[in-house]
Amino acid sequence: MFKRHVKAATLAALVGLSTAATGGCGSTGRIIKSLPKSSQPQLSQYDALEDVMKSVYCVKVVAEYVIMHPSGSEPPSDNKVVGSVVQMGSAFAFSSDNEYTYLITASHVVETDEVYVDPLYGVTKRKSVSMKLVDNKLDENEQDDVPVEVSLNVADRDFAVLRTKSKLYVSHKYEVADQKSLKVGEQAFTAGYPLSLMKVLSSGTIANTTVTPNKTNPEVGCMFVVDVDVMAGSSGGPLFVRRGDKLYFAGIVTKHLAFMAAAVGTACIEDYLS
Repeated sequence: MFKRHVKAATLAALVGLSTAATGGCGSTGRIIKSLPKSSQPQLSQYDALEDVMKSVYCVKVVAEYVIMHPSGSEPPSDNKVVGSVVQMGSAFAFSSDNEYTYLITASHVVETDEVYVDPLYGVTKRKSVSMKLVDNKLDENEQDDVPVEVSLNVADRDFAVLRTKSKLYVSHKYEVADQKSLKVGEQAFTAGYPLSLMKVLSSGTIANTTVTPNKTNPEVGCMFVVDVDVMAGSSGGPLFVRRGDKLYFAGIVTKHLAFMAAAVGTACIEDYLS
């Protein structure tokens, strides 16, 4: 189902051909309120940044657990939930069709353990998982939460695609960067929800394009590093590079590396979405 929609639409959306919709998780203020007329040509880069920020969302995943009983034993009739684990991260809406809006995020944001050792109840097993877009981790109003589900999960490369029947805002003010074209020193931007509190745009530069040579892990094979300090909650957020007045999607944030961030680049993503 997903392949049928996304193969044709996904990368077209990433290069700015998708249809914009309304909505958003949080809001962004004007980055630049006024500039001299001589600086007006530079405004397009700020407008593009504002626009892509509207497509960044906060993801909340809740896994509920019940007591695991010995093999062959009869579980209690109520099978009562005794604990839950909450995971949060960021996601970027990149495509939409007549039925769904699609978002990309990190795989580890949406993956949950099948078995969990609860400090009070001992070994428990997962009963259910729910995923939704929220304002932030302090959001207690469930009425405006947006339910999402996993359409594609590529765990060994740490990225996943979510989908929702809700119409979300999909930015198209960017193009896609060929990962091989990334250069050390290029200006880079990350967008996400550090600590799952608020939507933040951070900037830095491309710090490394080869990561760890000779390491055969599939994920490492197409990662790169930026000197932007990210935190828990930032995972899954999009990363862009700026070239002139244009923005280019380069990947998603997946790891925190002591005052830097590692990202899975388009070389990995395109293998599955092209």
